[in-house]
Amino acid sequence: MAETERLVTPGVDVPGYGVVVHAAREYMAKAGMEPHDLACEIGYAKSTIRHFFFGSYSRVASTDLYLRRAIWDYIAEHPLPGEDARLPGKLLPTRDTRLIMERIEQAREHGRIIVIEGPPGTSKTTALRWVSAERNRLRLRDTFYIRARTKISGVALLRRLPSLLGANSKATRDRLVSNVVR
Repeated sequence: MAETERLVTPGVDVPGYGVVVHAAREYMAKAGMEPHDLACEIGYAKSTIRHFFFGSYSRVASTDLYLRRAIWDYIAEHPLPGEDARLPGKLLPTRDTRLIMERIEQAREHGRIIVIEGPPGTSKTTALRWVSAERNRLRLRDTFYIRARTKISGVALLRRLPSLLGANSKATRDRLVSNVVR
């Protein structure tokens, strides 16, 4: 078992049950999540999370190490707005940030909504948060930022938003954007 734990936690110990439960409950409260939302995000069944939070996980598994690791990693990898690293004063002019900024400017000029999606590490989140913070600092209310859950495509997000707003969610990408704006 020690070998397995070392593979799961290379060089980093997973906090104990009490610490993880407390951190998860605090995170969910701030994020407006329910336990079943967390279960969905980390790829576990709702009943597994329920057993974990109620302290009865030992009835369904021999160790909660993997579940604690999944929850702890999720919290670390998905900081809540205002709790993650401070925004830089200026964006580094990388190819990715220049492309994102061009798309944002084109969208603002034409009064359009854009969805930016791509692989991790391409500065999407930093650039979008930076633009949103800068527009708010200038008291311009023409921009807002929605951070989608991981593993959701732009089209899936566009289908989900109209559905939440009570609009038609079965349409082309352009029509979905129109439905969200309306």
